[in-house]
Amino acid sequence: MYKTILFDFDGTLTPSLDLWLEAYRYATRVCGLNLDDSELIEHWFYTSYTELCAYYKLPSPEIVDKLVEEGLAQAWTHAELYPLVVELLESCRNAGMNIGMVTSSYRNQVEHSLKKLGIAKYFGAVVAAGDTIEFKPSPEPVWLALDRLKVNAEDTIFVGDYEVDIKAGKAAGTATALFLPKQNAPYYDFEALRATQPDFVFSHYQELLQFLRFA
Repeated sequence: MYKTILFDFDGTLTPSLDLWLEAYRYATRVCGLNLDDSELIEHWFYTSYTELCAYYKLPSPEIVDKLVEEGLAQAWTHAELYPLVVELLESCRNAGMNIGMVTSSYRNQVEHSLKKLGIAKYFGAVVAAGDTIEFKPSPEPVWLALDRLKVNAEDTIFVGDYEVDIKAGKAAGTATALFLPKQNAPYYDFEALRATQPDFVFSHYQELLQFLRFA
């Protein structure tokens, strides 16, 4: 059906939102804040560090960024993959598909995790934080991945777990698939995510394997 498949990373290939929550707990504790998980989920996910510094009167975005990265380094020792991710990647590769990643996470953390999880070999291009001026939902990171893979948007499907992934894929001209695993329910409004109108919605990778005609 498609010649190229792009993936988001956090919350899509790995159930990592809990790990980000751990990192935010660490960063806020070091900064002297005592925030419960509900506030961290509401305010810290997908909010710029500049905004957070202004709201919580924190030292600087650079310091917060460093602390979050320290927290992630500790939390990511527990990273794992969703079931059937390897099977899907292997099927895509065997079918001759181009495979890429478009993530807003730190490159060093992502590349280390891909190696640790044993899936780095599948990705012909990885676009990470800092590779582009604009972040998702801008199409710029998706366009860069397509350019690095030397492929066309109309032959591509972008798989992600959040609205910025679907919006970025649509803006870039790709098809889109929205992953809604139960592990992500505490962090997202699933109905709001469905309202982005992706081309395909799934909650288990077996469904995506079937959609791509691999199963």
